[in-house]
Amino acid sequence: MSRLSPYLALYVSGGVGRIRYLAETESIVAPEDPESPVRDAYKTDPSYERGKMVIVLRRGSIRRLDREIPIGANKSALRTHRFFRLSSFASARTVDDLR
Repeated sequence: MSRLSPYLALYVSGGVGRIRYLAETESIVAPEDPESPVRDAYKTDPSYERGKMVIVLRRGSIRRLDREIPIGANKSALRTHRFFRLSSFASARTVDDLR
């Protein structure tokens, strides 16, 4: 991800299958960066992949959506990062409706 969007929608997998949270972003940093919240633990984390970056969320900004947004017909819609207008979250019935 080369540009930082002001917000990040958080999709919950594992049986939920919905966008459940929205948070404000602060920065993108390398895991070993002094500003990284994972700098002390990333090397032992099994999900760590060399070259990946960390998106830092603004403290206290994570909000649960009043109406969660399910994946929709396009099951691969969230396999990569995508950019949507914040206003489209208000009326979206599924991820397919986000623009």
